[in-house]
Amino acid sequence: MCLGDLAQVVAVGPDETALVRTPERTVRVYLMTLGEPVSVGEWLVCHSGFALRRVTPEEAATASTIREELT
Repeated sequence: MCLGDLAQVVAVGPDETALVRTPERTVRVYLMTLGEPVSVGEWLVCHSGFALRRVTPEEAATASTIREELT
């Protein structure tokens, strides 16, 4: 089973991409699957180089806590 990464947007590119930071790394992801712009500071669920879903800071914190408890 593959899990998406929780990532916070650190920069938005002009080409439908964003630079996002996970706890392990900083990567560029494509935003085309979201269908709407994102802003620096927002949280996303990303997988295989694509942003899949925007999440609230509270949802990101809850998901992070659950993942920590499972490891």
